[in-house]
Amino acid sequence: MSTDTRTTTPTPTRSGLDGFFKISERGSTVAREVRGGVVTFFTMVYIVVLNPIILSGVVDGSGTMIGGTTDLTRSKLLVAVGTAVVAGVMSILMGLVANFPIALAAGLGINGLITGMVLTHSAEKITFADLMGLVVIEGVIILVLVLTGFRKAVFKAIPGPLKVAISVGIGLFIAYIGVIDAGFARRQDLWAAVPERLDGHGATVSVLAADLIASVEGVLEPLRARQADEVERLDEQAKAQGGRVRKKDLEDRHRREQRRARMDELRAGLAVLARSYRDRLATGARHAEGDRPGSK
Repeated sequence: MSTDTRTTTPTPTRSGLDGFFKISERGSTVAREVRGGVVTFFTMVYIVVLNPIILSGVVDGSGTMIGGTTDLTRSKLLVAVGTAVVAGVMSILMGLVANFPIALAAGLGINGLITGMVLTHSAEKITFADLMGLVVIEGVIILVLVLTGFRKAVFKAIPGPLKVAISVGIGLFIAYIGVIDAGFARRQDLWAAVPERLDGHGATVSVLAADLIASVEGVLEPLRARQADEVERLDEQAKAQGGRVRKKDLEDRHRREQRRARMDELRAGLAVLARSYRDRLATGARHAEGDRPGSK
């Protein structure tokens, strides 16, 4: 009769934050999560400033701004505090209740829609309270879609490039607001064909954009050359092996050729953008020369 004398090493008991959030169990560390939290905070905190800029300053049908006040400073303060409190409470609940490392905050899109509806439906005397009621109804509809699994199905059906484009669009929207508020462009009539124009910095912006595009082209060129060298190396290996190439090598070559083709397309697009910016800059310079006193 034999006896199994093997001993099992007990799993170390985690305590504190590590034990509650199962950080080590999920392959992370407390320090890494702290760094990720700091980065996430600075990535999202812009909404505390941007939300008041978008929502405040517009008078609804009741004659008041959002927050029920006629003071612009107070309206912005109320929106900023509300945005920060909601983001903090929801992010804490996501961690404590769902035990999931996701931060939540007000998103762009609905805030712009609310402001736009107040402006476009001013004749109907629509108020911010009416629009907040619509937001509540929208939240209930989303909850139903989540519980039924329909939202997940729709999200999976959206192509990957479109998901990336949404993030890019939000980034461009933020940059657009920054360009306006920094004074590089000025607002005109909201319903004009071109509602914003470069304000005295057109030449500088065009030159910087063209230089940036040219520098990106310079970065892509060595990457493209390296991809071509890898493909040639695989060809030489195939010849040395008498034409016998492993399936993995073929897959690697196919992926590299796809990446090279995408780089070629990106370089071509950047070249078109660079030419467009330079042409616009040259045209603007000719117009400026022609507008000078005494010019023919």
